[in-house]
Amino acid sequence: QGRSGIAAISAAATTVSQTIYPVPMHRKTALLEHLLEQMERPSVLVFTRTKQGARRLAQRLYDAGHEVGELHSGRT
Repeated sequence: QGRSGIAAISAAATTVSQTIYPVPMHRKTALLEHLLEQMERPSVLVFTRTKQGARRLAQRLYDAGHEVGELHSGRT
């Protein structure tokens, strides 16, 4: 049978750690900032719902002293 255009579910690479923290919307950025302060990871990938949200979050994390890069569909 042909594929329906939906990718098959696959596991993350063994070098990738995934964690979900259920938290109220108004506490998400504060939790992320706390986690980044506590973690000893060379890089972290954070998903946001919108380009504007990515831009705001990147600016806030940069202002807090983190090295930040944005990647979204509005970028070349």
